[in-house]
Amino acid sequence: MTIETIANRLAETKDFVEVASAICTMSTQLVGVGECSVSLHAADGRPTLAVDNLSSSCPEERLRWLTGAHAHPTTHVLALPLIYPRGLLGHIRCGQSTPYTAEARRDLQALATAASVRLTELHVQPDDDPRLGRLTPRQRDVARLAGKGMSNAEIGRTLDLSHNTIKKHLKDVFETLAVTSRAQLAVLMCDMGPVHDYPRGMTRVDGITIMRVSL
Repeated sequence: MTIETIANRLAETKDFVEVASAICTMSTQLVGVGECSVSLHAADGRPTLAVDNLSSSCPEERLRWLTGAHAHPTTHVLALPLIYPRGLLGHIRCGQSTPYTAEARRDLQALATAASVRLTELHVQPDDDPRLGRLTPRQRDVARLAGKGMSNAEIGRTLDLSHNTIKKHLKDVFETLAVTSRAQLAVLMCDMGPVHDYPRGMTRVDGITIMRVSL
């Protein structure tokens, strides 16, 4: 796998999930890795969003894998950091049944380095705004949709909530996040990163699994 091949493929990506999906594909097809996951972390190091091609369908097993607690005796695991200008952004974790060759390690390290560069270009950053943790899960969903420009009626239809409930959630969101307009909310939610664009739990898309972990 050449640096040019990696760079050309990642240049086509537009967000964290697309970058992570490309990493899973390239690590499997070009390096021969059996399983791969790419995770985005919060400021305290916890994984908040992950993309993987793991064979398991159990969320608990995925969490153990992402946090490094997975210790299957027949699996060789290689963890590679994703770095951005202020520090650790996340990890690539690869697993296979045989030890990694020097060439495979070199290729996977090149992949991690190129992915770090691309994620920095896309302004992906950890989900580290402390105000987010003060929102309830439903308030986060309302804030995410309002930040995308949806009207109260559209948010209500999407979340199956009444108009008055949406108004109450938005009032609480504005107070908690210390914003006074939807425009300010949109800027703030954009700065909070890509986690909010995906529902909590697991979503399967085109052979990969996207898992958003509740904070």
